[in-house]
Parts: sequence; C-alpha cells; structure tokens
Amino acid sequence: MEAPFDLRRQARLRVLVGFYPRLVRQALRTLLLTLEDVDVVGEAATVGEVQALAQATRPDLALLGGALGLGQVWPTQYDYQPAPTYYTQYYGLGDRYDYRYADGVLYGLDPQTQSISEVAALLTGQSWNVGQRMPAGYDVYNVPYGYRDRYADSPDSWYRYNDGYVYQVDPTTQLVQAVIQLLT
Repeated sequence: MEAPFDLRRQARLRVLVGFYPRLVRQALRTLLLTLEDVDVVGEAATVGEVQALAQATRPDLALLGGALGLGQVWPTQYDYQPAPTYYTQYYGLGDRYDYRYADGVLYGLDPQTQSISEVAALLTGQSWNVGQRMPAGYDVYNVPYGYRDRYADSPDSWYRYNDGYVYQVDPTTQLVQAVIQLLT
C-alpha cells in the first residue's frame, strides 16, 4: 500500500500546528520556519479551527498537542458529553475505557487515571463527494470494527468511514470512487 503522501515527492512539507497554547504554537511556528523545506500553513487553537484549516490548506502534517493530547489527564473544567450510543455501538467501543465526546472527537480515557489513552474517532462532518479528493485527516484507516472484514484497505482501494458511510478511495489520487451507506 502506498503511503498517503511521499515526502520525497513534495517540494516542501506543509505543516499545520494546533491545540498547543498560543505561545507554544508561536514558538513551534518560529522553529519550523527556520527549516529549509517546511511551510507552516496555519495555527489553530480549537478542533473547529483545526478542521477548517485542514480542509482549506490540506497540510502534509498536523502537529497537534495541548490539554486534550494523548497521555494528558482530562481537564476537570473541560465540558464534554458521554459518547453517543450510536457511535459507541458503531465503533464497537467496549468498557475498557471511559469514552467522552467533545468538539467532534471521541476520546478514550483510562478509567483509573482519567488520562487520554486514545482518540477513538474524529467526527468532522466534512463533505465527501465521488470524484473529489477525500477530506484532510483521513490518512488513517477508521472503518468500524464490524465492517472491517468487508471494507479492508488494499493496494487498489482504501476505505474510510464518516457519519454512517464508508467511502472507497483511490490510494494514488485520493479521489473518492464510491459511497457505501451502512445500515445499523
């Protein structure tokens, strides 16, 4: 399977910096701009800003961190909802983690430490259309477990999930080839 992008084919690496505190984002931008082959395409403080910038700029790499990064303890003041039942069932989320939904993201927390152990899903609400490139941020295989036997990546096709649909994508061009509605 071909990688989502090949750094050897890129003239310059396009980077998006997000979630870090403002001063850290600025320091990262300054550091990255000293590198010869790197362009910083944007900085974002929130999930919504990251999603909008990723859609608009299609970065090669997103450097994301901050309070809701892997290994961080869930901030007590941060508002969240329990993971919606639909997504819990759809993704086959078990009882191993405490799942929380915030800003379009499903987080898995270790129930003992309350630290973020996984990002279970990004629920971006981005539009997918046959013949167009898949939205940014879907380089990782994310088909729900119950459908992975039918929709497994191959050298000829990738499969990506978003909001009740599986999308067949050409791995070379990243163009959407087909839309498959999943029935629950």
